[in-house]
Amino acid sequence: MKEHALSRAIEAIDVFVSALSEPLRAEDRAADWTSGGQKAWLSYMNDLRARLLRGVGPGGAQYNLMRGLNFDGIGTGRLADHARRVQRRLAEAFPDRIGE
Repeated sequence: MKEHALSRAIEAIDVFVSALSEPLRAEDRAADWTSGGQKAWLSYMNDLRARLLRGVGPGGAQYNLMRGLNFDGIGTGRLADHARRVQRRLAEAFPDRIGE
């Protein structure tokens, strides 16, 4: 069960990374995404994915992606929706750790 949940988390990360790898759309910029933020979150998500593939769970703030996005002033839009999906999948894979 946990392996399936972990696979789903990695799949959600892959979808988010793919979206983050595209040029920002007008709707993304309207949701307060910047090129710098895009690059930072792309790096952050690639790091999280690598950790999961190594068998290491998310570290620290990686359990609370939406808190980080909100700190960056982002809470809406398609990219935030992708982050919410990743957050849900992480909660399924690591139910005892989310919210720390």
